[in-house]
Amino acid sequence: LSKSVVELSAAREQAAQSGAHLKYAELTGRIETMRTVISFVQQIAQANQPQADKSPPPEIERIVKDDDDQEEAS
Repeated sequence: LSKSVVELSAAREQAAQSGAHLKYAELTGRIETMRTVISFVQQIAQANQPQADKSPPPEIERIVKDDDDQEEAS
């Protein structure tokens, strides 16, 4: 009888450990999934942002060029 109790105790301990490992694996998987989703959402948000054009509009370039030409002529 004592051998059966020891085996039962060992089986319970093993089941508890494997259950904990499964729970850890499940939580780890969920965390990785959330990281993937967050990264995807960030990429979409960045893609939808209007890109700032660093060059001035052509009208401003023309005005500045005309001003420079007038200064040189003076």
